Amino acid sequence: VVQSGKMVRGAKVRIIRDGEIVGGGSIESLRHVKDDVREMQAGSECGIVIQGFDDFETNDIIEAYEIQQVRRQVL
Repeated sequence: VVQSGKMVRGAKVRIIRDGEIVGGGSIESLRHVKDDVREMQAGSECGIVIQGFDDFETNDIIEAYEIQQVRRQVL
């Protein structure tokens, strides 16, 4: 279940188990029921395949993030 925000196919993720990061990668596949979807909003159930990681355990947290490049400002 997506608890907050949204999950987007292709987004970078990290897998957190007991407060420690145990893996990461990017979202390779995102499915809702039997349909491939591009993104899932909070409160929805979905299936996720993460590139390079398949060692999931109960209570693992998948945290998606986005890296943004910000231009420096000269004061």
